[in-house]
Amino acid sequence: MYHQGDCYIAVAGVPDPREDHAVVMALFADECRRQAQHTFHELSIKLDPSVTELSMRFGLHSGSITAGVLRGEKSRFELFGDTINTASRMESTCKPGKIQISEETAGYLCRVGLDSWLQPRMDIVHVKGKGFVKTYWLEIGTSVKFESDNKHQQVNIATASEDRQMSFVHELYPPSDI
Repeated sequence: MYHQGDCYIAVAGVPDPREDHAVVMALFADECRRQAQHTFHELSIKLDPSVTELSMRFGLHSGSITAGVLRGEKSRFELFGDTINTASRMESTCKPGKIQISEETAGYLCRVGLDSWLQPRMDIVHVKGKGFVKTYWLEIGTSVKFESDNKHQQVNIATASEDRQMSFVHELYPPSDI
């Protein structure tokens, strides 16, 4: 039996825009995918081999959004706009276990020299409200190294095709700080 599960949204650059948002989200999605695959494998050993039938899909898109706190019985932080809808479509048209990204996000990654992370999707995807669009699979590989302490995460990116290294520090905020 197939059941479509929950969808979660993560963003980079809210409330302050980040030039490296595409890199941060690509690394985050890749790490989530790897951890999910590892967890499904471990659970299949401990519980039942059919656990390996579980999967996750990821969709990334870059653009502006509207965000704010909605008040009412249960106050909540909400994200709105075409960027959110397009990211959702990237996820919903994705294949299980893959990370699909839009041309906009691919463009950001190319501009910082990370085009080796991109694998063009061979088929053209029909996206509700957008028509047929070109998308890419995100395939980072094993060239990324993480060094972290309690509050900061240093990400060193060494691409196999280039001699240069990129580095940036990403602030991690525990749930109590948000």
